[in-house]
Amino acid sequence: MGGSSLEGKIALVTGGAGGIGEALVARLARRGAHVVVVDVDEDRAAAVAADVGGSSISFDVADRSAWDTASARIADERGGIDLVALNAGVMSRPKGVDMAGDDPLHWMAERYELVRSVNLDGVAYGVMATVPHLAKGGGAICVTSSMAGLMGQAEDPAYTMTKHGVIGLVRSLAPTLAEQGISIGTVCPAGVDTSMVPPDFRAAGYSFAPPDHIAETLEMILDTPADDSGAIWVSMGVDQPVWRYEFAPLR
Repeated sequence: MGGSSLEGKIALVTGGAGGIGEALVARLARRGAHVVVVDVDEDRAAAVAADVGGSSISFDVADRSAWDTASARIADERGGIDLVALNAGVMSRPKGVDMAGDDPLHWMAERYELVRSVNLDGVAYGVMATVPHLAKGGGAICVTSSMAGLMGQAEDPAYTMTKHGVIGLVRSLAPTLAEQGISIGTVCPAGVDTSMVPPDFRAAGYSFAPPDHIAETLEMILDTPADDSGAIWVSMGVDQPVWRYEFAPLR
């Protein structure tokens, strides 16, 4: 996995300033890709990009016009886009707030628009904006979903809804994109050791996979040929193999 050179390839990674995104940036850069780090944290995105000799751009993935402008700019400056990782995401509860102990509908009401716009619109807009540039010579898209998108998560209904939506979008887009030589797939992690982990979950002693473990699966998805597009990969933890989730056929 991840052995072939990506020299000359242009990769775009959203949520690239930390966690899974930062780990994927490092992986792709080690293989020779020029990585464009996208994040709302402009300073941190610039620092991550500088570490790997890449570049950065800061915009809100929930802003469709920003997506169009950024994608066109990157393609114009770099001669196209080859790899896209749509990884940015948020939970209903702000970082640092316990998952248990209050009404999940409270946070759904408070942050529904944010969660929906980042997790779902940010993926849809990313596909719409980058595919015209990928389609010139094929390419690959990977998306970060969650086990909440397969099993549900009572503590965070809005987050769960968006992750179900991401999976449906990936599976439904795959046949159309494959006709253009573009592959797309998604990974569904369980707990990952990032700043999004609620404090009470961390205090309870749960096991969390390192971000690089999930980034490795995203890298695998980007290496998948278009004729095997639309796969949903499950990554429960470092002590379990990554496996492909099988649904009923789309038709």
